Amino acid sequence: MKRILFIINPISGVEGKQNLPNLIATYLNQDLFSYEITYTQYRHHAKEITRAAIQRGFDVVVAVGGDGSVNEIASELVDTDLALGIISLGSGNGLARKLGVFSPRVPEAIDVLNAFCVRKIDVGVANERYFFSNAGMGVEADVVADYAHVKRRGLLSYAQLGYSHTFEHQAKEYQITLPDGSSFVRTCFMVNVSNAGQYGYGIGLTPESDLSDGLLELTIVRDFQPRLAAIWLAIVTALNRPK
Repeated sequence: MKRILFIINPISGVEGKQNLPNLIATYLNQDLFSYEITYTQYRHHAKEITRAAIQRGFDVVVAVGGDGSVNEIASELVDTDLALGIISLGSGNGLARKLGVFSPRVPEAIDVLNAFCVRKIDVGVANERYFFSNAGMGVEADVVADYAHVKRRGLLSYAQLGYSHTFEHQAKEYQITLPDGSSFVRTCFMVNVSNAGQYGYGIGLTPESDLSDGLLELTIVRDFQPRLAAIWLAIVTALNRPK
């Protein structure tokens, strides 16, 4: 019997989570798994809980929340024998969508856990921190930083922040070094390094990204008129949204 720890972020996403313990008790296969449930209480609490779960001998840690919760928990599981599970109750749910385990219905997400199909994926590192979907610089970094402070979660808030920052952001100069050792300098409106090719909501710049190919994809947007940049970003993300 495998031991699962569910770590619930009570403030992620746009849905209530009061009924989660009942759903877990009802739909988790308890012939295969024993489980515990805990809740995060502050920023980075999930990392502390996950480190304790490793010491306590759990087999699976399930992130119940959005991409922020997933990143905190998954970062602690890198190079361990513990598996990451995801019940997507955030707003974008980018990594879960790319992995094919996203479901808006909790019972279906628990069915994925019951199947216990484990795969290895690539991990990126930026500023000594792991990332599993994207690492962004430039305008998208501004958007994500501000999104962390908004009260209303969801796609509309992303869109509003993206629109305002598109016209406010000043392009910066970046030095980019490639795996073969060559480097170049560009003035860029945005730089994106992608592992999953997925921002969330089914939207991304590199939808063909493979989580297990040992490669990251680089997208750079050169400096040009902000109004054209806004149109470009809207068109590219719309075209790259899975049908």
